[in-house]
Amino acid sequence: MIVEDVARDAATVTLAARYLPPYGEDAKTVVTFNTGGAAKKAAHDNYLFLSEAEGFLTVKDDKGLIEAVLPAPLGDAPRLVMLSLAGDRLAVSVLGGASPATSTQARARAHVLSGPANLFIGCRNQRSGLTKTLGGALIADVWLWPGRALFGSDAATDRAALVALQRFALWADEP
Repeated sequence: MIVEDVARDAATVTLAARYLPPYGEDAKTVVTFNTGGAAKKAAHDNYLFLSEAEGFLTVKDDKGLIEAVLPAPLGDAPRLVMLSLAGDRLAVSVLGGASPATSTQARARAHVLSGPANLFIGCRNQRSGLTKTLGGALIADVWLWPGRALFGSDAATDRAALVALQRFALWADEP
Protein backbone atom coordinates (compact mmCIF):
# COMPACT_ATOMS: atom_id res chain seq x y z
CA MET A 1 0.00 0.00 0.00
CA ILE A 2 1.33 3.44 -0.88
CA VAL A 3 0.21 6.81 0.45
CA GLU A 4 1.72 9.45 -1.80
CA ASP A 5 2.85 12.94 -0.83
CA VAL A 6 2.40 12.53 2.94
CA ALA A 7 5.12 15.09 3.75
CA ARG A 8 6.59 18.15 2.05
CA ASP A 9 9.92 17.68 3.82
CA ALA A 10 10.99 14.27 5.12
CA ALA A 11 13.78 15.62 7.35
CA THR A 12 11.62 15.49 10.49
CA VAL A 13 8.97 12.86 11.12
CA THR A 14 7.49 10.58 13.73
CA LEU A 15 6.02 7.30 12.62
CA ALA A 16 4.37 4.50 14.58
CA ALA A 17 3.12 1.09 13.51
CA ARG A 18 1.19 -1.58 15.39
CA TYR A 19 1.46 -5.00 13.80
CA LEU A 20 1.52 -8.74 14.37
CA PRO A 21 4.15 -10.87 12.60
CA PRO A 22 2.95 -14.04 10.86
CA TYR A 23 2.95 -16.94 13.34
CA GLY A 24 6.43 -18.47 13.41
CA GLU A 25 7.74 -16.19 10.65
CA ASP A 26 9.40 -12.81 10.24
CA ALA A 27 7.35 -9.67 9.68
CA LYS A 28 10.02 -8.36 7.25
CA THR A 29 9.22 -4.84 6.00
CA VAL A 30 6.46 -3.17 8.02
CA VAL A 31 6.58 0.46 6.90
CA THR A 32 8.82 2.81 4.88
CA PHE A 33 9.08 6.60 4.73
CA ASN A 34 10.42 7.15 1.22
CA THR A 35 11.62 10.30 -0.58
CA GLY A 36 11.55 8.49 -3.91
CA GLY A 37 9.74 5.26 -4.53
CA ALA A 38 9.50 5.31 -8.30
CA ALA A 39 10.36 2.24 -10.35
CA LYS A 40 13.77 3.76 -11.16
CA LYS A 41 15.66 5.19 -8.18
CA ALA A 42 17.15 8.69 -8.46
CA ALA A 43 20.53 9.55 -6.89
CA HIS A 44 19.01 11.80 -4.18
CA ASP A 45 16.29 9.30 -3.19
CA ASN A 46 16.52 7.60 0.18
CA TYR A 47 14.15 5.83 2.52
CA LEU A 48 13.88 4.96 6.19
CA PHE A 49 12.27 1.60 6.89
CA LEU A 50 11.16 -0.54 9.79
CA SER A 51 11.60 -4.30 9.47
CA GLU A 52 11.60 -7.33 11.74
CA ALA A 53 13.67 -10.43 11.01
CA GLU A 54 15.47 -13.14 12.98
CA GLY A 55 14.35 -11.77 16.35
CA PHE A 56 15.38 -8.16 15.77
CA LEU A 57 13.63 -4.93 14.85
CA THR A 58 15.66 -2.75 12.53
CA VAL A 59 15.12 0.86 11.52
CA LYS A 60 17.59 2.06 8.93
CA ASP A 61 17.90 3.99 5.70
CA ASP A 62 18.76 2.73 2.23
CA LYS A 63 21.99 4.78 1.93
CA GLY A 64 23.56 3.41 5.12
CA LEU A 65 23.58 6.69 7.03
CA ILE A 66 21.73 5.50 10.13
CA GLU A 67 20.64 2.28 11.80
CA ALA A 68 18.96 1.29 15.06
CA VAL A 69 18.48 -2.34 16.09
CA LEU A 70 16.46 -3.64 19.02
CA PRO A 71 15.41 -7.14 20.09
CA ALA A 72 11.91 -7.96 18.87
CA PRO A 73 9.32 -8.46 21.60
CA LEU A 74 8.88 -12.04 22.74
CA GLY A 75 5.70 -13.97 22.20
CA ASP A 76 2.92 -14.05 19.67
CA ALA A 77 1.55 -10.58 20.37
CA PRO A 78 1.21 -7.28 18.53
CA ARG A 79 4.11 -4.85 18.60
CA LEU A 80 3.91 -1.07 18.69
CA VAL A 81 7.05 0.50 17.25
CA MET A 82 7.51 4.26 17.33
CA LEU A 83 10.32 6.18 15.67
CA SER A 84 11.28 9.83 15.34
CA LEU A 85 13.73 11.21 12.81
CA ALA A 86 15.03 14.77 13.27
CA GLY A 87 17.63 15.51 10.61
CA ASP A 88 20.53 13.28 11.65
CA ARG A 89 19.00 11.89 14.87
CA LEU A 90 16.84 8.78 15.18
CA ALA A 91 14.98 7.53 18.26
CA VAL A 92 13.11 4.20 18.33
CA SER A 93 10.85 2.71 21.01
CA VAL A 94 9.16 -0.71 21.08
CA LEU A 95 6.16 -1.77 23.15
CA GLY A 96 4.20 -5.01 23.08
CA GLY A 97 4.62 -8.72 23.43
CA ALA A 98 5.84 -10.37 26.61
CA SER A 99 8.95 -8.15 26.72
CA PRO A 100 9.29 -4.86 28.59
CA ALA A 101 9.47 -1.66 26.54
CA THR A 102 12.85 -0.94 24.96
CA SER A 103 14.28 2.06 23.19
CA THR A 104 17.45 3.26 21.47
CA GLN A 105 18.87 6.28 19.70
CA ALA A 106 21.30 6.74 16.82
CA ARG A 107 23.00 9.63 15.09
CA ALA A 108 23.97 9.82 11.41
CA ARG A 109 26.91 11.58 9.80
CA ALA A 110 24.48 13.68 7.71
CA HIS A 111 20.76 14.43 7.39
CA VAL A 112 19.05 11.17 6.49
CA LEU A 113 16.06 12.36 4.44
CA SER A 114 15.02 15.54 2.64
CA GLY A 115 12.33 16.60 0.23
CA PRO A 116 8.81 15.28 -0.29
CA ALA A 117 8.00 11.79 0.95
CA ASN A 118 5.62 8.90 0.41
CA LEU A 119 4.55 6.29 2.94
CA PHE A 120 4.84 2.62 1.94
CA ILE A 121 3.04 0.07 4.11
CA GLY A 122 4.32 -3.52 3.91
CA CYS A 123 6.95 -2.69 1.26
CA ARG A 124 9.91 -0.36 0.64
CA ASN A 125 9.22 1.10 -2.81
CA GLN A 126 7.81 0.34 -6.25
CA ARG A 127 10.99 -1.18 -7.71
CA SER A 128 10.93 -4.79 -8.78
CA GLY A 129 13.43 -7.16 -7.19
CA LEU A 130 12.57 -6.41 -3.58
CA THR A 131 10.17 -9.30 -3.08
CA LYS A 132 12.46 -10.81 -0.44
CA THR A 133 11.78 -7.77 1.76
CA LEU A 134 8.00 -7.60 1.31
CA GLY A 135 6.25 -7.59 4.64
CA GLY A 136 4.01 -10.42 5.75
CA ALA A 137 2.73 -8.92 8.97
CA LEU A 138 -0.84 -8.12 9.88
CA ILE A 139 -0.50 -4.34 10.08
CA ALA A 140 -3.26 -3.00 12.30
CA ASP A 141 -2.41 0.70 12.64
CA VAL A 142 0.01 3.24 11.19
CA TRP A 143 0.38 6.78 12.52
CA LEU A 144 2.41 9.57 10.92
CA TRP A 145 3.37 13.02 12.19
CA PRO A 146 5.23 14.75 9.34
CA GLY A 147 7.33 17.69 10.47
CA ARG A 148 7.27 16.59 14.13
CA ALA A 149 9.86 14.62 16.10
CA LEU A 150 7.84 13.56 19.15
CA PHE A 151 10.78 11.89 20.92
CA GLY A 152 12.95 14.49 22.57
CA SER A 153 10.38 17.24 22.18
CA ASP A 154 9.39 19.40 25.15
CA ALA A 155 6.16 20.59 23.51
CA ALA A 156 3.07 19.62 25.49
CA THR A 157 1.23 18.43 22.37
CA ASP A 158 4.14 16.14 21.42
CA ARG A 159 4.37 14.66 24.92
CA ALA A 160 0.59 14.14 24.91
CA ALA A 161 0.77 12.27 21.59
CA LEU A 162 3.46 9.93 22.95
CA VAL A 163 1.47 9.23 26.12
CA ALA A 164 -1.64 8.54 24.03
CA LEU A 165 0.26 5.97 21.93
CA GLN A 166 1.71 4.29 25.01
CA ARG A 167 -1.74 4.12 26.60
CA PHE A 168 -3.20 2.80 23.32
CA ALA A 169 -0.67 -0.04 23.41
CA LEU A 170 -1.80 -0.95 26.93
CA TRP A 171 -5.47 -1.43 26.05
CA ALA A 172 -5.14 -2.53 22.42
CA ASP A 173 -2.90 -5.55 22.99
CA GLU A 174 -4.51 -8.73 24.19
CA PRO A 175 -2.69 -10.60 26.97
